[in-house]
Amino acid sequence: MSILLINRDKGIKLSEILSEVKHELVVLSMYDLPDSDEFKYFEVIPNLRDLTYYLELKAIELHQEYYFKKVIAEDEFDLIRAARLREYFNIEGQTVESAVAFRDKVKMKDYLKGKVDLPEYQALTSASVLHDFVRNYGFPIVVKPRDKAGAQGVNIINNQEELYNFSKTKWDYDLQIETFISGDMYHVDAVVEEGNITMLSVSKYINSCLSFFSKNNILGSYQIHPEAEMYKRLEDYFKKVLSFLPTPRVCAYHMEVFHTQEDKIILCEIASRIGGGYILDTFKQAYSVDVLSYLYRRWCDLPVDKPSPKNTNKLFGFLLIPPQDGVLLSIPEEIKYDWVLKYDKNGEVGKRYNNPSYFTDKIAGIMIEGHSSQDVLDKLFYIENWYNNEVKWDLSLDKEPEKVLNNVSS
Repeated sequence: MSILLINRDKGIKLSEILSEVKHELVVLSMYDLPDSDEFKYFEVIPNLRDLTYYLELKAIELHQEYYFKKVIAEDEFDLIRAARLREYFNIEGQTVESAVAFRDKVKMKDYLKGKVDLPEYQALTSASVLHDFVRNYGFPIVVKPRDKAGAQGVNIINNQEELYNFSKTKWDYDLQIETFISGDMYHVDAVVEEGNITMLSVSKYINSCLSFFSKNNILGSYQIHPEAEMYKRLEDYFKKVLSFLPTPRVCAYHMEVFHTQEDKIILCEIASRIGGGYILDTFKQAYSVDVLSYLYRRWCDLPVDKPSPKNTNKLFGFLLIPPQDGVLLSIPEEIKYDWVLKYDKNGEVGKRYNNPSYFTDKIAGIMIEGHSSQDVLDKLFYIENWYNNEVKWDLSLDKEPEKVLNNVSS
């Protein structure tokens, strides 16, 4: 009996997280791992995201030799393929129905229609659908992929000219169309086991995922205190949403909602996976638990320490700094404020960058702590202004990076 694990994390230490069963692991990984010699079988599949059928064919062949009792996948883009394999092998875990419900934004809303507030929505299958939707609901509208993540491929269309421009682009994936919702955006992140919430965090976004890509704005969020009214309200809303969806036995969730000026909570979407950015880090600070390790052990039926709130008098937030369309001239080497818990400097001086297409394109990530939501928010704005003054760009795209740096140094 073995455990099939599909991996996209280049820094994960599976032999430590799953030490009791490391010799049972059959790992198909996007990256080489330093502890791979401790697994029963290991193979690197560099373009893991694209080779859907190779991975599944390989897994079926390996199952004949190693006989899997578990299929584990944490990344959002692997959930459906992992579910297909579970059903083929007739083993427990998230089903295809469940994985699709949390991946396909149209089917997701179909489950929830009439039960919670949603935007008006429809699968975008033809020009006539696009035309009629605009005629019925007017501008602005939102067009986005049914199964992408992190605002990839999202278009906000404000008028007829933008509609025509969009109609001239190639649609490379299944799309949905929905009405634009104006309001603040919150995210709820949780681990749920056997219907019970083990860990939960409610946070409010600064800007939005879309503005990170379309306007090169920072993306950030800050936690809401568990005793705040909005925390309790969104916790109850989260439970309600889950009650109408096919949920696995043990799972993490990332839900995004709009809070409108009319005080309505409207679902944006919900995914059956851990949130991105520094959400894992904020959970670790709040609960003294590495959520990913916790989930892997629960999925393998291994013992875990019970999570308990660690910093009840502290809240946490983070910023992701996007690149500009130009050459990076300077970037801070460190941040010396004691309330900055983590600073990841990803930008390389002298490198030419383009506008970001995903969160991994950030030039820096910063996590901070504070004593209240307002304290965290104030510090995030402060560090954003400080950082923008420190980082320097050359945005003249007609110059080579070497020449730009030579001009600066002279």
